[in-house]
Amino acid sequence: MEQLRHLYLPWRCKSRTKLKLGTLRKLLTLVNFNTKNCYLKDLINMTNLRELEIYGPFNIENFNEEELGENPPIIGSKYLHSLSIINYIWRTRISRSKTFGRLFSGCTSICKLIIVSNISKLPDCHSLSSNLADIKLSLYNLEEDPMPTLEKLANLRILKLVSFEGKEMFCSAQGFPKLESLSLSGLHNLKEWNVDEGAMPSLQRLEIWECRQLKMLPEGLRFITTLSLMGKTFKHRLEEGGEDFYKVKHVPNIIFHACYLY
Repeated sequence: MEQLRHLYLPWRCKSRTKLKLGTLRKLLTLVNFNTKNCYLKDLINMTNLRELEIYGPFNIENFNEEELGENPPIIGSKYLHSLSIINYIWRTRISRSKTFGRLFSGCTSICKLIIVSNISKLPDCHSLSSNLADIKLSLYNLEEDPMPTLEKLANLRILKLVSFEGKEMFCSAQGFPKLESLSLSGLHNLKEWNVDEGAMPSLQRLEIWECRQLKMLPEGLRFITTLSLMGKTFKHRLEEGGEDFYKVKHVPNIIFHACYLY
């Protein structure tokens, strides 16, 4: 199997199952990796990985620094362009780790990132690849505004933010210079979203779903060509004659969904 290029593991394995994958150095794709059934150190040997999906428990604390040296990179491939971390059931495992940022330390080429987990704070922007263009975040218990970190990613074009627990978000001037599509979904506590003039100059599409306490769009959104909103509150305020219609009157394509809700 040393010539294997693509490996798709099952979603679940028996608890006693332990897979040694360290000899699969030519792997390009690895899906459903977890630290319950696999060895974390084997990722270092996979120096050709292009796509990695972690599904299930992922415990960075069991990384053996005594055996591998001090602060080694967790992912050994410099060619990785897509990373997914999906922790629905065991999501507390990754949030407790103080070395979470190290997971990205060697991922200098990553373009697409998906995280579904219980994380209270994003890694520092310097830990994230400057090549990131597509990000989806579903972060349980995240109360700190993620925008000051994400807006510094100069090549980010698509951002989907789900399950942010905070009440306020702020996008500063010159932030998100290349962002074209932004989706906010399930931000149940979000009440206020401020956007400085000059932020998100390339934004063309904005979607807002299930953000029930957010009543107003920011003043700074001037370049949107497609606006997709859910709820009757937005419809009443943004349709012609509404108090916030002036903010979106330039938008050629406005879509309202489920206008019978809130």
